[in-house]
Amino acid sequence: MAKNDVEAKLPHTAVAVWGGYVYQGKIALYHCISLMLENMNDSAELVLQLDSIDDFAVLLKDVCQSMHQVKAYKSEDFSSYAAAMAEQQKKSIEYPGCKAFFHVSKELVAPEDFGEVYSPVVIYSYNKKLGVENYCALSEVDTLLEEVLSQIYCKYYPGDKHKISTEYLVWSRNLLEDIVVRKVIAMHSEIQLSKGAVQRQVANREKIDFSMFLDVISRDLTSSVLCEDYFFSAILKDIGSYFSNFCEENDLQGADLDKLSRCVAQINRLDVVGLKSFICSILPDKKGRFSSLREYKDEAITSDDLQLGLFRVFDELIESNYSGGGRAANFYWELVGSNYYPTAIHQGPSSTGAICKRIVEGAIKHDVEFLYESGTLVTTDINAESIYSVVSVGVRGGAHQEYSKFNKFKDVALMSIANLPREIKK
Repeated sequence: MAKNDVEAKLPHTAVAVWGGYVYQGKIALYHCISLMLENMNDSAELVLQLDSIDDFAVLLKDVCQSMHQVKAYKSEDFSSYAAAMAEQQKKSIEYPGCKAFFHVSKELVAPEDFGEVYSPVVIYSYNKKLGVENYCALSEVDTLLEEVLSQIYCKYYPGDKHKISTEYLVWSRNLLEDIVVRKVIAMHSEIQLSKGAVQRQVANREKIDFSMFLDVISRDLTSSVLCEDYFFSAILKDIGSYFSNFCEENDLQGADLDKLSRCVAQINRLDVVGLKSFICSILPDKKGRFSSLREYKDEAITSDDLQLGLFRVFDELIESNYSGGGRAANFYWELVGSNYYPTAIHQGPSSTGAICKRIVEGAIKHDVEFLYESGTLVTTDINAESIYSVVSVGVRGGAHQEYSKFNKFKDVALMSIANLPREIKK
């Protein structure tokens, strides 16, 4: 096979506008572990490259073995995919001997002359319990990943029966996904905050050795894997999924998509401590102990919080200021004499009293520092001149320090998007 020089080609990357990166990452992982199932020894030398040659590619000693395009369109009409297939066909010419696979999430009926017209492009096939199908829906990709992992454990580790338990397969899948999705998240964040050629260089240099997947599969995992890092990755994956859904449902494009993408990129740059602080700042009304990210994952952050709350706030306002320098509230809008902080609060006006009470109680219990600085919390639909009131909070008492904190809440307000100053509206 002629060597196709991957490093010399720095093609345009789609990561910068990749709302569905979590799904793409899962599809890339599915292909990688399918190759491992086929031949574990040979696959040890392979490398996964993300969003450079194509949405992802598999390399062997810098030679492209296969390129993969992933499309999660709503349409089942073949014509919706034809242009992308033709583009992949054209691109494949640059990589002699490389296979070209096209992945879709909806079942397609290809024309009879597909092989003749689009060769070497092939619509990727998935091995499912009911047979082989040429699509993988978003709702079934986790199950398919776990089925392949179960086959790997049965084939290569027949004596380790515990590895095919439902719980163990979920652990394995999540840890393997973390390898891919963390890499993509890091790329997404760096690319969103850079421009032009830097974007292409970032994507081109990011590769994952299959040995990293083999390490997870060969290890004997226990409940000890469920540490802060595990749930840190799980929350970031959820944020990515909710972001993707929001962009799709609201048909975000152009400057609006870029603005929200930069916000998500900043979130993805947070460390464990920063992520805890961020979640506290956008969900000041949530109850719970929140001493670990597992509790945040299980008890706090939901799809509605982000899609009906936070992302809507970011979408309908101008781009916020951002401070990563230890500030308790990372995102904010600043006008003369006033600071505005985004939240994920999306309940209606009838919930105002209960929300205010929860915010005050939670802020004191968990030391949500920025609430003691005064300012306005931006909600979708709730307005309150002050989150502090005898009616909503109850009778004050206790230590002087707690009483002092209560008093500071007199200067903290809730304001709906509709009532915000026009200077910070889009």
